[in-house]
Amino acid sequence: MPIVILYIWSIFLPFLLGFALLSVFSMGKRLFTFSQKIFLSFFVGASIFSMSLFLLSIFHLKWDRVWISILFSFISAICFIYYIKKINKNLNLTIPKINRAHLRINLVNYLLVALIIFKLFSIFFIALDKPVLNFDAWTNWSLRAKVFYFEKGIPLNRNDPYFLGGGGHINYPLQIPILESWIYTSTGVWDDKFVKIISPLLLLFFLIFFYLFIYQFIGSTKALIFSFIFISIPLISYHAAADYADLPVGLYIGIATMLFYLYLTRTDNRYLMLSSLMFGFAGWIKNEGSFLFAIVILVLMAIFVRQKGFKNIKKLLNLRSIILALVPGLIFLLPWLIFKSKLGLGMSNLGTESNLIGGIGIHFEIVPNILKNLLSLSNFSLLWIVAIISYLFYQKEIKESKLGIFITLVFCCFLGYIFIYLFTDNYVMILNDTIVQRNLLTIAPSIFWVTAFIIGNYLRNKGTK
Repeated sequence: MPIVILYIWSIFLPFLLGFALLSVFSMGKRLFTFSQKIFLSFFVGASIFSMSLFLLSIFHLKWDRVWISILFSFISAICFIYYIKKINKNLNLTIPKINRAHLRINLVNYLLVALIIFKLFSIFFIALDKPVLNFDAWTNWSLRAKVFYFEKGIPLNRNDPYFLGGGGHINYPLQIPILESWIYTSTGVWDDKFVKIISPLLLLFFLIFFYLFIYQFIGSTKALIFSFIFISIPLISYHAAADYADLPVGLYIGIATMLFYLYLTRTDNRYLMLSSLMFGFAGWIKNEGSFLFAIVILVLMAIFVRQKGFKNIKKLLNLRSIILALVPGLIFLLPWLIFKSKLGLGMSNLGTESNLIGGIGIHFEIVPNILKNLLSLSNFSLLWIVAIISYLFYQKEIKESKLGIFITLVFCCFLGYIFIYLFTDNYVMILNDTIVQRNLLTIAPSIFWVTAFIIGNYLRNKGTK
C-alpha cells in the first residue's frame, strides 16, 4: 500500500474515532454545528486513541497496524450505526434555503482568508521540511516514539533502560510520543518529518474552531482578523512548526475554556462535561495540563463557596456543575494517574526523584526573570499588554459577556505557576530561562480568545461590522 495513503490513514483514524464519539455525545439538542464537530473531532479522538494504546500496552498487547485499525474502525462504525438509528426518525432531508446575504462578496474577508491560508501553509512547510531537531523534543518525545515503534508498545519494566521510552522525563504523559509512534507503526517507516504534522494539525483545527466559536458573537470579519493575529504570534507559530508539547496543552486548555463559556451561556451540561474532558486531555499531554486542571477545579470550588459575589453566574455554577467539571476529566486521566502513583513517578519537571513540593523555600531571585519574560515583546508581541488593557478598561463588555470568570481562571493559573517556582526547587528553571515562555504558551490561547471576545464586543457596541 502506498506510504502516502498509510500516512493519511494514521491521522484519519483518530479523527474518525473522535467524530464518531462526538456524534453520539451530541445527539438530541444540537451542541455543535457540523463544522464545529469536524474540527473538534481530532482533539477528542487523538487523546482517547492514544490513551487506548497506552491501556493496550498495560495489558501487554503489542501494537499492530492492521488489528488496531480494525478495532477502532469497528468502534467508530458501531457509534455511527447507533447515531443514525437514533436520529433517523427526525432526519430532515429538505435542502435549506440559501441566504443571499451570505453570498455577498467581502473583499476584506477574502484577503484575510488568503493571508491565513498562506501563514498556515508556511507553518506546515517549516514543520514538514526538516526532521526533529529541537533538543528537548529529540531526547524526549521523539526518542520515546521510536522506542514504542520498535518495541511495538510501551516498555513497562522498571529495570529496562528504555522504560516508558526512556529520555530525560519519563514521568511526562504519553500522548505525543504515542501519536508519533502510531504514525511510524501505520506507515512502517521511521521518518521524523512525518510525525511533525501533529502540532500544525492541532493549530489548524483549533484555529477553525476558534473562528467558528467567536464569529457568532463578534462577526466574521473581526473573527478572521483575530484568527490571523493568533497564528501570527511569533512563539505560537514557532511551536506549531516545532515538536514540543507546550502549545498542544495550550490549545486543549483553550478549547476547554471555550466549551465552558458555551456552558455558561447555554446551560447544557454536556458542554461542561466535554470541557472537563478537554482539561483531562491536556493533562495527558504534559504535567502542566494536570496542574492547570487542578487549579481550575479549586477556583470553581472557591466561586461556588462565594456565589453571592457572582450574581451573574449564581444559577449556573452550582455543586452539580463542579462535580461535572471534575469527574469526566479525572476518569479519563485515572489510568495514567494510578500508573504514575504506583511507580512513584511524581509530577515534577526536575525528574522522578524530585517531588513537586520538595525543597520548599522562598526564591525571590526569580522575580526579575519573570518580569523580563513578561515584558519581552519578541515571543508574544503585544498580547499581554492588550489583554491587561482590555481587562482594565472594558468592564462593560466583560460584564455583558460573562467573561469575568475566565479572567479569574487564567489569572489564577498564572499565579499557580508563580507559586510553584517561588516556593519550590523548580525555581532553577526560571533562572536558566527554560520555562517561562513555555508555561505562558499553555494559557496564551485562552487569554487570546477572551481578549478577542472583549475587544470584539467593544467594537460591536461602537457600531463596527
